[in-house]
Amino acid sequence: MQQKHVYGFIAGVLIGTLGGLIGLGGAEFRLPLLIGLFAFPALDAVILNKAMSLVVVASALPFRASTVSWQAIADNWLVIINVLAISLPTMLVSFARYSRDSSFSVLGANRSFLFIMAAGSLFGTWIGGMLLGIVSESVLIPLLVLLLVLSAIKVWKHK
Repeated sequence: MQQKHVYGFIAGVLIGTLGGLIGLGGAEFRLPLLIGLFAFPALDAVILNKAMSLVVVASALPFRASTVSWQAIADNWLVIINVLAISLPTMLVSFARYSRDSSFSVLGANRSFLFIMAAGSLFGTWIGGMLLGIVSESVLIPLLVLLLVLSAIKVWKHK
């Protein structure tokens, strides 16, 4: 297995774990890695990122279902609709847009990397779902803020 694939799987696990914990796709963490660490051109990175975000978002709810009661989901249905229900159609629309031109070919050209990072993301999403209730918000929120700031700095400095 190529070193790029090993790093892609590890990055997928870490990002998927965060996605599983917060119930989002982790795009804000993945995109800087795709551009900075894996050296994908920006448009290619965005398309790959969308594909992997779709995997994480689609798997987050089922993976979290074993640790979050259906009552808690029902009590927070407005938040869920505003987040997992708005982001999913947004991702599908972006795929429809990119599929109209040759931009979508990046998925085929990087299929093995995409599958390996997505597999890591699925595994990480499962881990994140299992960690719900164990990882305190007082730890998680500052960690997420730090990662977002570091990601923003990395993208900002990217040439």
